[in-house]
Amino acid sequence: MILDNAQVIVNGVDLSEHVKSISLPAEIETQDNTTMGDGTRSNTAGLKNWSAAITFNQDYAADQVDDTIWPLYDNKTIFTLQVVPDKDKAISVSNPRWTGDGFITGYNPVDGSAGDLQEASIDIVPAKGGSGSHVLTRSTS
Repeated sequence: MILDNAQVIVNGVDLSEHVKSISLPAEIETQDNTTMGDGTRSNTAGLKNWSAAITFNQDYAADQVDDTIWPLYDNKTIFTLQVVPDKDKAISVSNPRWTGDGFITGYNPVDGSAGDLQEASIDIVPAKGGSGSHVLTRSTS
């Protein structure tokens, strides 16, 4: 599968046409439960965690990248992030939607060298208190 048509919705605003790259790692923390007498370390599953890193082609116009991102960053707003691999296909087992509430921990509104297309990047972590859930969910319908 080639990732070339992803849908990225930030706080209800579809910024897909500006997305250059997205990373949505989900992980489970490990907790060491090794005891005396064990010859090998042992672990148990701890808490789940997720984050997102998105790079956009920057756009300062109304309702575009900076106009959407800056207030969320500036006000430490918890918002819903939605990501779908192919925005033109129905949500299904082969095209799931991931959703979670988070806030922006980093925003780089100006990034590029002379002659480069200007980019902007954000980092998101889960947060309680939004309209949905801080848990990253995967839906297939």
